[in-house]
Amino acid sequence: LIIVCEAIEVGGRHIVDLVFSATEVGGSLVVGHDGVLCGARWAGRDELAQVPLYPSISATIVSCWDEGFAGAVRVLGNVWRDG
Repeated sequence: LIIVCEAIEVGGRHIVDLVFSATEVGGSLVVGHDGVLCGARWAGRDELAQVPLYPSISATIVSCWDEGFAGAVRVLGNVWRDG
């Protein structure tokens, strides 16, 4: 576990995101049946800036990557942004 953040929409949803580092060892990623997710794939460090993430935490993930995923879990708090 490298990052924990929330997206708390005023008067609406409360989403908790947990970001993990991982190593691909085979098989394939598949989207489950929740009806909200539109895809799943492995992305390399240099691809992360191009991957649309909601909330937009790509820069934080890259920073953790550059630090070798060492150190304490980063707790970002509420990262909800209107608009």
